[in-house]
Order: sequence, then C-alpha cells, then structure tokens
Amino acid sequence: MPQAIKKLPINQQILHYESDYQQFLNIYRQQNDMYVNVHDVMEIVYLYSGELRLYVDDVLYVLHGGEAIILNSGCIHYALTSEDTVTEYDAILVDWKQLCLLADDPENDIYKKLIERKLRFVTGILREEHDAELLCEIRRIIAGMDECAPGWKLQVISAYYSIASICMRTGLIENMPLYDGDKNELWKNDMALYIAFTKYVDSYFRTAMSVADIAAALHISESKLYKVCKWVNDCPPVEYIARRRLAIAARYLHSTELSVTEICYACGFRNLSYFIAEFRKVYGETPHKYRLSHTEK
Repeated sequence: MPQAIKKLPINQQILHYESDYQQFLNIYRQQNDMYVNVHDVMEIVYLYSGELRLYVDDVLYVLHGGEAIILNSGCIHYALTSEDTVTEYDAILVDWKQLCLLADDPENDIYKKLIERKLRFVTGILREEHDAELLCEIRRIIAGMDECAPGWKLQVISAYYSIASICMRTGLIENMPLYDGDKNELWKNDMALYIAFTKYVDSYFRTAMSVADIAAALHISESKLYKVCKWVNDCPPVEYIARRRLAIAARYLHSTELSVTEICYACGFRNLSYFIAEFRKVYGETPHKYRLSHTEK
C-alpha cells in the first residue's frame, strides 16, 4: 500500500495536505470520516459500499456504493461516513507533474491547465447509468495500482487521459470561474467550528454538557453552533451529542466486558431506562441483544 499523505504544519482553520510525490499513484482505502483538507492535486473519490456525505467547498454530495466524484485541485473538502452501514471508499491522488510531462500540444496540456486552475472539472456524482465510461476508467486506475503488473503506470496514465478526453467530449471540463475568496473563507471557518465541536464532544461525552456550555467554550453563539451543525451534518447539536454517545456505547458493547449499566454511565447517560430506549431507537435492538449479535459475528 502506498505511503500515507504527509500532514503539513497547519493553522487552526483547516487541515492541509499535500502529496509528497514519492509515489506516482496514491490510493488510500478508508472506512472513517475524511478530515477537512485541500491540496494541489486533483482527487478522485470512489465509493465501494455504504454512504458518504462529501462536502466540496460549500456543496454537499451524497455518494453511495459504486459511485465516484472528481475533485479539482485547490478545493476544500471533508466527508462523513454513515454510522448505520460500513462505508468503504478510495481516495485516489496522482503525481500530476508526471501527467504533465506528456503535454506539448494544447489538448495534451489539459492536466497542467487543471492544476493551474485555468480549467476545472464540473463536480458531480458519477453514476453507472450516466457515467459508465468514466467509472470504468477510475476502476482501471485502481486495478493498475492493485495489480502492479508490467506497464501498470502506463495504464494509469492512459486512464487519466481517457478521463480528461471523456470530460472534454461531454462538457464536464469548463473554464475556471472567478474565485470567491470571502465565501471560501466563511466555509473554511464553519468547517473548522464543526470539527472543534466534534472534538469537544469526544473529549467530554462522559460528563453533562449543554449546547450553551459548548458554544461558550468555542466562543460562538448557540445559534451559530446550531446553524453550523445543521449545515454540515443536517443534525442539531443536541441530537449529534446523543448519537455520538450511543455510537461510543455501541463500540463499548462489542469491544469491552463492561456491563450495560456501566456503559450507560460511562457514556454520559444518567438514566438506564432512557439509555436503553434511545439505543433501541437508533440500533433497532436493546444494548444486551446488540452485544449478543455482535459477539456471534
């Protein structure tokens, strides 16, 4: 598996990643949320299973198994996996400088123009019924890396240029519009607030916490916190806190020998009956039955 993307020193507003270019092709198979990141290469996200809520600049895209999306260089993106199903996806990045070495005439110069942000891909979910050609090329990229057969690098380069060719033919490449810096900064700040909120909940889920307490700790108003949570995850803060506690409780049930009562209080609930009722609403069975079914698996 390729070396992980290098994490660079960052400010508190956004996590910034860049490829270190020690690998020509980098494919990162993940089942967890994708942190907020931005880099100077295009990225392809291909979903194998589950549901992925992907935020690109200020737009939400919901991907399901077998679907993909092409992200332009310089875009700010972040993804949330589904808590109800196993989500598995690849984040695919390539050393664009090696792609650009092939470029001399205007058409072959396509990736240089994409990286320089003179052109951009029209961002949208690629689905089998409409985008079979593009999905086929994305799978060729993944297969080339997985198999590492002789000529795999040429196969990957060929697939990338096929993607550009298909997008040019179908109007999925366009001139880059003027950059809206103020809007982008606002989006970055809201995403940073949401991440700070989730980190706070993960740090203090065992204790009593109110939306007012969290807003004060983050130095924002309660209404601002509510707005950010609804925008990012379509979920108000109180509901997020409850669901996060339940998700941690579910993990404890199949990874520890703590009793249901101990887990209830360890996860910040103060009433056992309420905990069991809420757990059943979300997971469809009582904590005890949930533990048995996961133990058997």
